[in-house]
Amino acid sequence: MQVHVTLFEMTATEQIDIAFSRPLLRSTISNEFISHTVYPDKLVALVNQGHKCESK
Repeated sequence: MQVHVTLFEMTATEQIDIAFSRPLLRSTISNEFISHTVYPDKLVALVNQGHKCESK
């Protein structure tokens, strides 16, 4: 099997049509992009029973 790869250097606006990400700070997003919240996402930690963080 042969694989041929061609790389092109492009700016973010030339590369991105649509992207999904966790929320970003406004200062990290170019003014050329618009962001919309699709749904709120919560981060949950799972620990074993008896773990010192179990009651937190």
